Amino acid sequence: MNWFKPRRPSPGLVISLIALFVALGGTGYAALSLPKNSVGTKQLKKNAVTGSKIKKNAVTSSKVKNHSLTGADINLGALGTVPSASNAGHANAADAATNAGHATAADSAANATGVAGPLASGQTLIGYVDSAGNVQPGEIAPETSISFQIPLAAAPALHIIPVGGPSTGACPGTANNPSAAPGNLCIYESTVVGTTGFVLPDGANPVSGPTRFGLPGLLGASGNGDYIARGAWAVTAP
Repeated sequence: MNWFKPRRPSPGLVISLIALFVALGGTGYAALSLPKNSVGTKQLKKNAVTGSKIKKNAVTSSKVKNHSLTGADINLGALGTVPSASNAGHANAADAATNAGHATAADSAANATGVAGPLASGQTLIGYVDSAGNVQPGEIAPETSISFQIPLAAAPALHIIPVGGPSTGACPGTANNPSAAPGNLCIYESTVVGTTGFVLPDGANPVSGPTRFGLPGLLGASGNGDYIARGAWAVTAP
């Protein structure tokens, strides 16, 4: 009776089997681990890379082609003021526009005033007036004056309110809060020592009384010796 006796594999068969295993193992490795820089544009399927496949903040400015982004790609509401743009701070609806700092109702409007005047109707100027010194017998009493910061369109009427005097319709204020009705200059005396208070010169000054520019030749002394006359004034344009 003949029994089957296994034969030892030949060297050629062993080498063939080893080559087959290596080939199969290499294919599996290549499928699981790709070499660096081995995938190019040709290996990517069209529309294969979507937004969800891109890591957050992975795309930087250096990765964006110049001039490739347009206004439609940018949320304009998230942008601040452009600091050096020619049409930014002085745009049509900005500070030089019809409804801005130089609008129809602003600098050149009826309720505005230029430095050269005249003071707009109903606008008020206020200030302080002071006269003090010593007048000897035979001397001419010194004069003081009031100058309006902005000229009026016409000379106002003068009113002198003594210390503690009552308010009037033309002069409704006080020395601490001077005011005047339109077309009036009100002097509110606050301190009077050695004098009867402020008065106008008796014909000695060619200009006696207020002008549209102020009040010249105001006297604080009413006799000889030391005196002090102080107060506040207000004038409102007619």
